[in-house]
Amino acid sequence: ITSANGVAIALVKGSAIICRASAGKIAPDTGIRLDPNSGFSGACLRNGETVRCDDSDNDPRVNAQACRALGARSMVAVPLTAKGRVVGLIEAFSSKTHGFSEADVKSLNLLGELILAAIHPEEEDRLAQLAEKILPQPPAPMSPPRDPEKITIAPFTKPADMPIAAA
Repeated sequence: ITSANGVAIALVKGSAIICRASAGKIAPDTGIRLDPNSGFSGACLRNGETVRCDDSDNDPRVNAQACRALGARSMVAVPLTAKGRVVGLIEAFSSKTHGFSEADVKSLNLLGELILAAIHPEEEDRLAQLAEKILPQPPAPMSPPRDPEKITIAPFTKPADMPIAAA
């Protein structure tokens, strides 16, 4: 579906966001906890928006050392939303910089919708209740399902107080 070398699905479990499934050469291990308050995955979880990193060595949202250890140079994270709450994410990893096209991002968004469609309504309710404890501030109001042809990606904007590295 995409040019990813690995993919992971993380969902709320207990009081944490846990990697529940992964596949591929450079996917994180199942059972890994994600910190919703920091990092690249956290940005997706907190904001409820698809995020993309084209070069893990030059994006301050990612832990460059962890990405090098995993072999990931670019990634895309898509939020999974149930009952108006982010309950997890699907994240794809590539061993190449700029490893994902706009078509890949659209495919991952559609895959996220398929994952959510497979969740039973009772499980959706449970996940939303657990997510409320972990991510107490819901993201901006969710709009109705978007036309895959018009999906936008939240760009990285350097904060004004962030120092610029010398070349």
